[in-house]
Amino acid sequence: MRLLKLAENLESRVEALRGKFGEIGDARLTVMAAITVCDELLDAGNRIRALEEELNTLRDVRAAAADSATKVAESILRGGVAGGKDFVAEGIRQLGALAH
Repeated sequence: MRLLKLAENLESRVEALRGKFGEIGDARLTVMAAITVCDELLDAGNRIRALEEELNTLRDVRAAAADSATKVAESILRGGVAGGKDFVAEGIRQLGALAH
């Protein structure tokens, strides 16, 4: 079933190219369609890598925020609200640096 869908996709690309360029030969149209698919595949791969990098950055920021929140809670428990405020200010500064 999947192979049929792939073949249909390739055939629709060949037909679209035939409409654009006319009858230039099935072999040429097939090669052009294959190159188009490869181009789209490379673009998709690049986009996936960029999204993976963004996801990793967001995970790092989330982990830093969770760590900071834990430290703030511990600081408040140890030193009261005044100690917690200083720690929160430092945590915010650090998160700002991570975001840039």
